[in-house]
Amino acid sequence: MVAIVEVPDWAQDDKEAYLKDAEERVKFLTNPDVEPFVPFKSEFESYKRNGEVIRTGNKVLPRQCNLCGYRSHCWPDAILHGKVTSKAKFPPMVWYDKLKNKEM
Repeated sequence: MVAIVEVPDWAQDDKEAYLKDAEERVKFLTNPDVEPFVPFKSEFESYKRNGEVIRTGNKVLPRQCNLCGYRSHCWPDAILHGKVTSKAKFPPMVWYDKLKNKEM
């Protein structure tokens, strides 16, 4: 079954505006002369043991950056590594900004 939805006439104006905005963003992100602007800060990795919060000394990327396709632009030194605080046999992979301790 295929559903077809008619697009209103005014959608063309929005389409042009969005495409122009996307083009400007791509130009900015691919320009090697521009310093990366990172609106987010990396977060300390921590875990709880007996109700006490313990920091590992590592910093993880913010959640917003984990799925971003331009992560390498803002975080050129990011490292993909198994989650240090995980006790699983195959720990989930996490993006680290600073990875001091690789094991717990």
